[in-house]
Amino acid sequence: MKQGQFLLSQEFSVKKEFGGALLKRSHAKNPRPISTKNAMHLTLRSSRAKGRHSFLANRARQVLIESKIREMAKKFGVSIYKLAIVGNHIHLLLRATSRRGFISFLRAITGIIARIVLGAERGRAQLAKRGTRSKAEGFWDQRPWTRVIAWMRDFANVKKYVKQNFREAMGFVPYKPRKKYSSTA
Repeated sequence: MKQGQFLLSQEFSVKKEFGGALLKRSHAKNPRPISTKNAMHLTLRSSRAKGRHSFLANRARQVLIESKIREMAKKFGVSIYKLAIVGNHIHLLLRATSRRGFISFLRAITGIIARIVLGAERGRAQLAKRGTRSKAEGFWDQRPWTRVIAWMRDFANVKKYVKQNFREAMGFVPYKPRKKYSSTA
């Protein structure tokens, strides 16, 4: 069995994941790994998106969220391969053309989706009294989780996962519990 080259230290390994539960504190020590050559899996999660605030509370909201995501993707040069809007989270399989465009895309969609779901108006936070929070503030549980997908087999698996997640959310197939995903890279 042929053995590959080993790393002398873990500091030389390339990180492929960022955000979500991986960040224990709000300030990250390293930049988000973004690839303009490979696809990425993005997950946005909100525990406040339940009941009447669910992403799927009504068909009009779901269509509006999807159209805004696609509009911002076009604006910032992000290609969307698969999109699944589930009750309290959103999965995207995408590829960015630039780091700056991807960061702008993330900022835009997180703000827009929070405003759509909560019915908050743009600019209301500036008018509020000092010390009070806007409706949309604190909507997302954690920072968006992303993972760079380096291999075609991995791409196919993530595509299948996002499709399965969507089918479960729509009620086409029963929910199937999965093992918690964790990467060592």
